[in-house]
Amino acid sequence: MQAITVSDVDLFIPRGFQLKKALPAPREKAFEAWTQPEAIKQWFRPGPGYEVPFAVVNLRHGSRFKIGLKDPDGKLHLFAGVFTEVRVPEKLVYTWSFGGGGTHQERSLVAVKFEQKDGQTELTLSHGLFLNESLKNEQQKMWEGILESFANYLRSSMGRG
Repeated sequence: MQAITVSDVDLFIPRGFQLKKALPAPREKAFEAWTQPEAIKQWFRPGPGYEVPFAVVNLRHGSRFKIGLKDPDGKLHLFAGVFTEVRVPEKLVYTWSFGGGGTHQERSLVAVKFEQKDGQTELTLSHGLFLNESLKNEQQKMWEGILESFANYLRSSMGRG
């Protein structure tokens, strides 16, 4: 049986899921790409045909962010939240609201941890506090695509030097 570490408990969010992704970039570069609006516009996509017309990030505790995601049918989806913890380049915790309505059913919590491992980064994303299982499953599928897009973005940007 593997022992539970403090960092595991630190990222635990009930009624949610956790994803891990190995990233082909140093932790500082991965963290920067995750939080810079111009980079977010390039990688925040759950699949082909999506685009990000705007991303606004004020990376401070208590500050807000907004990301607009246009799906292949042209419908705009709004993702927004407030940073509740910012530890550069190690960890982010933020509220997550989507759809633009901001109702209680649409709000959840995201924690992202960046760990340096052999010149690369292991990203752990926890997303929880969902009120229903179908919403949780939908968000998990979305994040899986976004994390793959993020890894591809880092791979291509690292190749350019």
